[in-house]
Amino acid sequence: MNLQTWAEKWAHFPMILQTIPGFSGHAFSCVGVTGSTNDDLKNDWVNLMAPPRVHVAAHQTSGRGQYGRVWVDQPDESLLFSFSWQRPVHEPWVLPPQILAGLAVHKALEHFPVDATPPETLTEGGPDERFAPWLKWPNDVWAGRGKLAGILT
Repeated sequence: MNLQTWAEKWAHFPMILQTIPGFSGHAFSCVGVTGSTNDDLKNDWVNLMAPPRVHVAAHQTSGRGQYGRVWVDQPDESLLFSFSWQRPVHEPWVLPPQILAGLAVHKALEHFPVDATPPETLTEGGPDERFAPWLKWPNDVWAGRGKLAGILT
């Protein structure tokens, strides 16, 4: 897929973003290739007045996970994004942000049809490797024996 086609897929997202509580003031950007969406947002912090932003990429060349582990993706086959968010000072946290993010991803994935085979009944390499997503405490989203997402805060 070329970059223009890929970017067109995201053309409607800025309007949707403005309807999501807590994200109405966020800027939106998407790129075809970047080193790391997380590093791109960290570069925003040089300018203390930079607006919060949701940043999406079709491919990362230097993606990282927890403890600096390499996160490898195939171009156009992953959802790669980072967002900055400023919590209002008066708003108390009930749960840490990485857990809230994990729960949000889990909730979003509930809308995708998957086999509900429990993990303890899976056989290695068998056809029942897919089942409902689950959280591996505190920041990883899994389905079957595969990690779907890592959440860094």
